[in-house]
Amino acid sequence: MSLKNLWLEGYGSRSFPGWLMAISHHLPNLTCIELKDLSACSNLPPFGQLRSLDSLYLRKLPNVTKIERGVCGGKGAFPRLAKFIVAHMDGLEEWNTTCSGEDGVEEFMFPILDVLDVSHCPKLRLKPCPPKCREFIIFKSDQVISSLEEVKTSSDHCNSTPTTTRLAISQTK
Repeated sequence: MSLKNLWLEGYGSRSFPGWLMAISHHLPNLTCIELKDLSACSNLPPFGQLRSLDSLYLRKLPNVTKIERGVCGGKGAFPRLAKFIVAHMDGLEEWNTTCSGEDGVEEFMFPILDVLDVSHCPKLRLKPCPPKCREFIIFKSDQVISSLEEVKTSSDHCNSTPTTTRLAISQTK
């Protein structure tokens, strides 16, 4: 199938259907995914397995509390993802920004991320540190700022040089 864009809005079930949980098998050519207003879902599909995915938008998923390693789908996750927007996810508390392969070696998600936009995620903390990106936008997401402060004091795991050339922070405490 040659579908390039997937937009899912208003889906009311707690879990995603099997075809979406095995998305790389069923829709391997997706380049853009937007999930919006999914009031009951609490876990995300393994989007990292999509080799062509360049844009991912997660908006209004109140029951997702963690972006865990499962979203990676294994080592080499998100090889082409350039734009990631996470917005209005009031329940989102933690995002683990690393993945581990079968060999157990951890690597960071998003090797070529250009834009990371986090807005209206008041509880979100990035662990162990934020992914590298050229442009990092933080809006009404106070705990993201706190997790950046933690990186400054404990940078053992995040010893790589940051590539951010534009940091925009607004309406935080």
